[in-house]
Amino acid sequence: LSARPLYTVPEGWQPGRGLHLSTDGKLAAFTEHGAGGWRVRLIELRKRKVRTVLEDTRELAIPMPRPTGRSLLYRRAGDEIWTAGFNGKRRLKLDTPPGTAGPAVWSNDGQSILYLHFPPTRRELNEIRVYYVDSRQDRRIAKTSQFVCFSPNRDASVLVGASSGKATPYVFLLLRSTGKELPLCEHKSSRPA
Repeated sequence: LSARPLYTVPEGWQPGRGLHLSTDGKLAAFTEHGAGGWRVRLIELRKRKVRTVLEDTRELAIPMPRPTGRSLLYRRAGDEIWTAGFNGKRRLKLDTPPGTAGPAVWSNDGQSILYLHFPPTRRELNEIRVYYVDSRQDRRIAKTSQFVCFSPNRDASVLVGASSGKATPYVFLLLRSTGKELPLCEHKSSRPA
C-alpha cells in the first residue's frame, strides 16, 4: 500500500480544472494548459500510459469518461458542454437552451447527460435538464429553487442540490417524478456552488 506517481505534468504545462476516473477505475481524464493552449489527456492507470485526446486554443476543463463507452464529456470555453470520442473524433456540442450551462454529469447508463441550466434572466428559475446523447434531444427535468450544484442518485430518480437563494439557503432533495423539493438542512454557506 505504498504511494507511487502515475503521472507528472511536463515542463511548460500546468494542471487544468477537473480530474475524473472512469466507473471501472481503469482510466483517469484530466486537462492541462500551456503556451500552446489546452489539452485533455487520458491515462490508463495500470499501464501508466498517457495520451492526448483533444487540443484547443480555448479552455478545456472537467473531462468525464462516459460510463458505458469510449467517449467523454468536457467543458469548452467555460460554459459549453461537449462530448468527444477517446480518439478525439465525433465531437459534439450540446445544443442547450439560451442561458448558461452549469455543472453536468453522465447518467449511470451513459445514455444521457444531466446538467443545471441557468436562464438568461434572473426572473426565471434554474432548471435541471437532461440531454439524450444519441437522439440529441434536450428536456427539462424540473425547475429548482435556484440550485447552483446538484448530484443524482444511481437511476437519477432523486437529485440533491444546494440552493443559492437568500430566502432558501438549503440543501434540497428533488423527486424527479413529481418535481417536488424537500429541504434537508441549511447549508449555511456563503458560496453554495
